[in-house]
Amino acid sequence: GFYLGITSNGTAFAENDIKFLCEIGLNEINISLDTLDRKKYKIIRGRDEYDEVIRNLNYFKKYTKNTSINLSPTIMEINSDELIELVRFAIDNNFWITYQAIFNTFGKEYRIGWYKDFDLFPKDIDKIEADLNKIIAFKDIYRQIGNSKEQIKTMIEYFKDPGKSYD
Repeated sequence: GFYLGITSNGTAFAENDIKFLCEIGLNEINISLDTLDRKKYKIIRGRDEYDEVIRNLNYFKKYTKNTSINLSPTIMEINSDELIELVRFAIDNNFWITYQAIFNTFGKEYRIGWYKDFDLFPKDIDKIEADLNKIIAFKDIYRQIGNSKEQIKTMIEYFKDPGKSYD
């Protein structure tokens, strides 16, 4: 009677672990996959484990009966050019995708104005806005986008003014 979900970077599984989790009824696996580029992955995660993540996503696809596979990329400068590509990857593989906006606590201590000199905060906000608006339009076509339209619209406003408080 429990709902079982796991959030992971996707590296700490062996094939048998994944098969077991799917067999016992894992409802949801959330994998923090921020990029489809191996070099960027290594920069973001500090380790070259991209192949392991992709391998394990494929194992989840192979063994799942009812497990929802969800990608959870964080939108940041280094992957800001891949937002649409990540949606296409999710759709092509029948994964869900739920975006997160980068925020101050991403490895840093809080300080006012943190985003002004934080290398990971996106620089081209107009491009972010355009891509997020495309993702909003995709929601009418593809069910796999987990964010609501309202969440995505709030992200656009957030990227324009990250110092503002949001409900």
